[in-house]
Parts: sequence; C-alpha cells; structure tokens
Amino acid sequence: MMIKPQKYRIAFVLDALYYPFTYPEIIASLAARKYRIDAAPPQSPLGGARIYVKGYIASKEGCIIQVNDDRGIIACEGQIIDSVIASAKEIAGLAESDFKVNIPSDINYCELIASVVVSDCGNPLETIKTFSEDKYRMFDEILGVESAGYSMRVIPKDGNPTEKSWFDISVTPRFSTSDTEYYIEVVFRKEREVEDVLSFAAHLNENISLIINKLRGA
Repeated sequence: MMIKPQKYRIAFVLDALYYPFTYPEIIASLAARKYRIDAAPPQSPLGGARIYVKGYIASKEGCIIQVNDDRGIIACEGQIIDSVIASAKEIAGLAESDFKVNIPSDINYCELIASVVVSDCGNPLETIKTFSEDKYRMFDEILGVESAGYSMRVIPKDGNPTEKSWFDISVTPRFSTSDTEYYIEVVFRKEREVEDVLSFAAHLNENISLIINKLRGA
C-alpha cells in the first residue's frame, strides 16, 4: 500500500476577544524560528493599535503558515505530515510564549484537514461495491439499472458537523484511476483538545491503512 500525500492542514481557532497575533510581532516570532517571511507589510501601517497581516505569511521545510484575524485562525499546511505537526507545535509554543495565549483554554477548537491518494491495494471501485453489498439495490427500480455503492464515509454516530468535536472520513475511488487508487479526505477536530488532534495527525497514515484493509476484508 502506498499513501501519496496531497495536503495536510492543522488549524487553531482562537476563543479570544481580540485576535492576538498582531503585526509586526507575529512576523518577528516566526522569523526567530527560522521561517521565511512571505508577507508584505500592511498597506496602512498606521491603522491603529492592532495591525494585522492576513493570508499565507511564512514558510519553512515545505510548510506554510496562514493567519486570518477575521476568523480567529492561525494554521499550517503542507504535504509532509511530520513537518505540519512540527509547525503546529511551534505555533502553539509561540502563541503561549510570545502572545500569552493559554493553550488549550484559549483555543475554541483545533482541526486537522487532510487529503491523500492511496494506491497498490487492489481495485477500489470493486472493493467499495463489494463492501456496500446490496444496500443500494433498493434504487434499481428508480434508476432502471442495478446499483452499487461508490464511496464510504464515516462520521460519529452522535453529534453533527457543526459541532466543535467531529470527524468525517470519506473514501472514494479516485476519479481518473478508479480501478487502482483511492482518494481519501479527512476532517478531525476537537474542542480545545489540541494534543488529541496532533496525536491523530501523527497516526493518520497508519489509520488510513487500517481503514483500507477493513474495506478489503483483511
């Protein structure tokens, strides 16, 4: 089984009256940790006591840092999960040491979003058809053909996607290579529990392998 990363993203959504990562302090904090600064100075540097930069502002080792004061987000993303986790830990560290953010109590929620392609594990289209068994045959008469499942999606039994603690894992044959590759998307978030999200991220590829093996009946 081969797992080919597409994107990993870990975001911290703050629960604070004011977004703390002001300019130029956030730039100085990242630069001190050897990030390359990609942000341009704000167009109105005399805009008030709280000045912000927005968007993708810095990068290191294939991982980019994003800030958005309107949404209270600071995030990191890249294609190497270990680098993204390392950057997420650095963000948590600078938030506490440089901006007096108390983690996890000042975090509204932490969220992992990931997408990967999985190959070398049989025929995804046929595997998912077999896994879905005859559940979709109820639609045969409506559609005029024999029907089968095309994707598998897992969510918590209780709760809903608007809640701060949630996961959503979808497994679909990759559109252009449905007989050889899966496309997998993952959302995993926890209210305030940063370590739970980082731990899940660290074991993500292992868990994806286990899910595929379950689909295949292994």
